[in-house]
Amino acid sequence: MIRQSWTIPEEEKNRILNLHETATKKHYLITEDVTEPIEFNITNSFPSGKYELTNTSEIDDAINKINEFLKTAKGSFNTIVINSSESKVPNRGVGMVPGQLSAKRGEVIEKYIKSKLGDSVNVRVNDLKAQGPEWDKSKGANNPEYTKYQYVTLTLSAEKQQTNPNSNDKSICDFNFRENRGQGLEENNYVTFDRTLKDYGELTIDTDSIPDRMIVVNGQNSIVSDTGYVATKPHQYREFKYVPAYVYSLTLINQIKKNTSVSGSKLITIDVNSFEELVSKLMVNPSSKPNPKDVRAETSLKGLETLFKNGVRTFVLYTIGGEGIGKVPFDSRKGDSRVIVYSPVGQTGYTITGKCPKQ
Repeated sequence: MIRQSWTIPEEEKNRILNLHETATKKHYLITEDVTEPIEFNITNSFPSGKYELTNTSEIDDAINKINEFLKTAKGSFNTIVINSSESKVPNRGVGMVPGQLSAKRGEVIEKYIKSKLGDSVNVRVNDLKAQGPEWDKSKGANNPEYTKYQYVTLTLSAEKQQTNPNSNDKSICDFNFRENRGQGLEENNYVTFDRTLKDYGELTIDTDSIPDRMIVVNGQNSIVSDTGYVATKPHQYREFKYVPAYVYSLTLINQIKKNTSVSGSKLITIDVNSFEELVSKLMVNPSSKPNPKDVRAETSLKGLETLFKNGVRTFVLYTIGGEGIGKVPFDSRKGDSRVIVYSPVGQTGYTITGKCPKQ
């Protein structure tokens, strides 16, 4: 496995991040006891295509640093998130289908961390499964299109905790929750809803025109259901199929910040060879040009162009409307435990409803 490399210079990367944070600063709530999540890349812990932990130098170094942060109480850190991903290159040598290698590596790392840290910190596996483009043998297994999805990282962060003491007893039957004009904090992985539920049936999120993502995790914190990023209602831009501002934010978080909130097997991405090609894919009519008088679109398009000029070729889209979007099954009898919503884009508002079969 080749360790992921990034083509954007560090100076330019920081500039893009600063531009984004300045533009959205009014949406962020900064508290004194929270610091930025800390990420450790431990990809070299595994041989290419395998899940046996043969090189512990990176993970041991990460654990030592995490221990120091916990001892000095620097920030409100309480969770280690294991982000495990693989590409769709076939794992022929180990006899596994795409997606299994990622899950196995996550399990191995979780067990190793718990053997070293015990219960001093929560450990959660974020199994991203097989991501990226479909396998094309002619491109070769070492093509950057595939290798950029082959990684394992640890993120030490402060995850949003449920404060309602009765939440564990809440049934999804006739469940109803409304979030008005919410946006998740980056240090909390953009989470705006995290609740333990019970019973079985179906959960539906109505996101309106701004995309959000709802997932269901089991008791081992593995994702069992995922809506991907969905906007259940049309937006106000007539000439655009996808709102440039939303595409910019989702792409920035996925490609530059590497935040796991914008990831997963349901993530919709496109690869482009030119900025003009990208714009055409965002338009209702691919052959038309954006209205230069639309200041909001122009600002976001400039942000997208900056990303492209600095090496980004994969951009994140989302699902708009359609039958069945925003729906996931939930069954506590099978181990389903929590429902989480990620809201990294704008001042979103959404409704979550639950429905159980008639007895």
